[in-house]
Amino acid sequence: LVYIGIRIVLTSTSAKDKAKYKKMLKDWLVALCILFTIHYIMSITVTVVDNINEVIQASTIGEGGEDVLLTTLRNEIARGDDWGEVIVQVVIYFVLGVYTVIFTIQYFRRTIYIAFLTMIAPLITLTYPLDKIKDSKSQAFDIWIKDYIFFVLLQVVHLLIYYILVGSSLDLANSGNWMFALVAIGFLVPAE
Repeated sequence: LVYIGIRIVLTSTSAKDKAKYKKMLKDWLVALCILFTIHYIMSITVTVVDNINEVIQASTIGEGGEDVLLTTLRNEIARGDDWGEVIVQVVIYFVLGVYTVIFTIQYFRRTIYIAFLTMIAPLITLTYPLDKIKDSKSQAFDIWIKDYIFFVLLQVVHLLIYYILVGSSLDLANSGNWMFALVAIGFLVPAE
């Protein structure tokens, strides 16, 4: 606002300049509105993702808090009727253990990135009018909102991919299609 005020005072006041400064003031007011609503946008996004996760978790997490798919896999390994199936199931279990480490590191990085985006949210909204001065576009705010929503919604996508691919690989391994089971479990990272 101070920057826009200084430009109004120092430059000529032709009709074209007045329209330009009026637009700048309007952008400043929009940025002020965004500043006061950005936290609601972030809160609504996180709440929606939590609600979607609760719906999906109903079929992936058991009553005791255990992972239904991994518990089923451990029980199948313990029963172990056919050694060929047991070996495939142990390989799948080992791969899921490796994926757990990989995804834990990725989620830790993502959490730090989301925390960073949350901290800079007020700064991004304050730079909104300055960013719109040059080309009437707010690239910083657009990038910020896309990244924030993408990284928060990514958790839902990961949960769906996990549920679909791990469930499919367990079903395939139990039906004797061990090659397809290994391909399905190996597709977890590329699908992500």
